[in-house]
Amino acid sequence: MRLLLLLIFLPLCECYSQLIDDFSDGNFDANPVWQGDTDNFRVNDDFQLQLNAPDGGTSFLYSTVEMKDSMEWQFYFNLDFSPSPSNALKIFLSLDNIDLNQANGYFLEIGESGSTDAIRFMRLDNGSEIDLASATMGAVGSDPAKARLNIKKDESGSWTLVADYAGGNLFVEELNIEDTTHSLEGTKWFGFDCTYTSTRVDKFFFDDIKVDLLTPDIEAPQLIEVVLENPTCLTASYSESLDDQNFDLTSFGITPTIGNPVSVVKDSNALNVLIIKTQEAFQSGIIYTFCSENVADNSGNLSAMDCTELFLTVSPSPGDLYINEILFNPNTGGADFIELINTSEKFISLKNVSITNALNGQKDEIENDLVLLPNEILAFTEDVENQIDTYQSPFPQNIIFQNLPSFNADEGNISMFVESNTGKILLDSFDYSEDLHFVLLDTPKGVSLEKINPTAETNASGSWQSASESVRFASPGYANSNFFTPSQGESRIHFENHVFSPNGDGEKDFLIISFNLETPGYLANVKIFDDRGYPVKELSSNQLIGSNSFITWDGITDEGASADIGIYIVLIELIDVNGIVEQMKKSIVLADFLD
Repeated sequence: MRLLLLLIFLPLCECYSQLIDDFSDGNFDANPVWQGDTDNFRVNDDFQLQLNAPDGGTSFLYSTVEMKDSMEWQFYFNLDFSPSPSNALKIFLSLDNIDLNQANGYFLEIGESGSTDAIRFMRLDNGSEIDLASATMGAVGSDPAKARLNIKKDESGSWTLVADYAGGNLFVEELNIEDTTHSLEGTKWFGFDCTYTSTRVDKFFFDDIKVDLLTPDIEAPQLIEVVLENPTCLTASYSESLDDQNFDLTSFGITPTIGNPVSVVKDSNALNVLIIKTQEAFQSGIIYTFCSENVADNSGNLSAMDCTELFLTVSPSPGDLYINEILFNPNTGGADFIELINTSEKFISLKNVSITNALNGQKDEIENDLVLLPNEILAFTEDVENQIDTYQSPFPQNIIFQNLPSFNADEGNISMFVESNTGKILLDSFDYSEDLHFVLLDTPKGVSLEKINPTAETNASGSWQSASESVRFASPGYANSNFFTPSQGESRIHFENHVFSPNGDGEKDFLIISFNLETPGYLANVKIFDDRGYPVKELSSNQLIGSNSFITWDGITDEGASADIGIYIVLIELIDVNGIVEQMKKSIVLADFLD
């Protein structure tokens, strides 16, 4: 009797099933079951469904779904080539027969002649293909051709397709059509039909598949991304298409100082994007907070308060970006590196910045669209792992792969340019030489030259020193071992350290004399004497110095030997533009020397 009652009521059950598969279980033969040319597909190490055919041909993989007349499809595909008629994809949304010559249903087609390939929305009428609509021309004509798609069909027969051609979740509406030719009710098939040549047998990828009932939209839009397009305009992208509404400007705020925008409109080409204009301009060097709320989607759902940080990037000007360190004679098997530092208060974009060897004309543009924050340091090299292993940088994330010009191991040039609307602008240029290294080094091989102060005159005498032994003789990606900032006190002539010890430990390895002069144009004569009055080293002779500059001594005598440990006298003579002479004597101590 119980069995009889079950059979009587069974037809009253509403038959419906989902199709959900992200292939995280490593297979496609269970939960759900896929059928067709199963030998020609596999789940790869990235847990994606991948074509894996032995030779060129056609492969069809499909699964059944109990559908209703209101459905939603979501999936990701990646064609690792530029599609064509001989390398094409059909994605069947709904088929009433797996024999494509007799089937009725709907599908997407990708692959046509030329580079203007678009996703085409097609219908099958007893095996005959009908072209109903086309998405953006050229959107899937590149290599690779990929997208994450969401297709919805409601009971009235309205079809909507949105896409993110980067494979993310920033969807843009691509097409909207009306078609009720074929019902979706009942058992239908969803699947992928791949056509390929022998060189594309493993270039089709699929993931994140979901076929489900179309349910009412009760989710509010979420703020996904904010981009500063220019100093008075930004775009805000949301997780779904937005309602055509007159936006309340008080729903958007930017701090500090900017306040509410002066206009907010929906982008006509991207229905999930708002174009927001401000009256006050954004300034580079400030991190702003953008907040929005009560933004409505097409179903009337209002977004909650959502905030994100943003900042304005600018191209560098002379005085913003400096060469801070260079390794031009690496250890055997090693690689050169160049280090740059942002000394400005701006957020500097490295786009259009190039590294050049002015002597041989070789140039390499910085490949990544990188941004340097104020006082941030990045090192560029062709062998990142070697630099990390050799020098044990505490900030390995600041060592970036970059093709570099070839640099001579004894002397040469490194220059930095930026392309602008007015032409090529020189940012910094350094004529390096192994003669700038500390003379008592056993070998300059594997030792970098560090700039003592980033903003000092690049080619001035004493601006560069060999990296300290304490940092394994190079400091890629972080502050130089010889770095110092000149004192800005009231003293016109200031000794940064009266005691120094050139022993390579990175602590007071050389004597530093800072000049804080009221005007430029002074000539400086600086001499070192021992405690008996004998001359030891002439540091400068009628050297023209800036109003804020410095002179260093590494403890090496005029004869090229290391000075003895002991007390020394520094005689400084300054001559101004009127010929007035000013003298100063100061005692210093050389405490220890490099073994």
